[in-house]
Amino acid sequence: MKKLCFTGDIEKAFHQIRVHEEDRDALRVLWFNNLDERRVVEYRFTRVIFGAAPSPYILGATLQKHLSAYQEEFPDTVKALRDDTYVDDIQYGSDKEEALTRFKEEATDIMNKGGFTLHKWHSNVATLESTPQNKGSDREDQGAKILIQVVNRYNLC
Repeated sequence: MKKLCFTGDIEKAFHQIRVHEEDRDALRVLWFNNLDERRVVEYRFTRVIFGAAPSPYILGATLQKHLSAYQEEFPDTVKALRDDTYVDDIQYGSDKEEALTRFKEEATDIMNKGGFTLHKWHSNVATLESTPQNKGSDREDQGAKILIQVVNRYNLC
């Protein structure tokens, strides 16, 4: 258990992953373009879609591949990202504020280099909270703040 912790989220994680042209037939949807004529139109997704059964696996494999490029440069941060990320949610804990700050900076840098944006940071360390441009919705923020309060109260981090 760690005294200090924070959580973050990969913004639009699934939509950041492009589907190769030759694989798009596996992500098709049939649609009635005009209900009166009953003419069917076929659409093929160009990005991984949220909610499809293989989507979490595809996201996980993509993140693993991306993180492997930074294993030598940022071994502790990469290990934490691999071990403490669930789908698109990131958690991290430490007993030292400096370690949390370093992790947030390195994780943000690593993920940005792959085209991913980390946002909705919430922490029991005020300086690590989201900046206004990274802020989630009020409802999401309130839920995360309650989670941090529970973590603090019961020393769960």
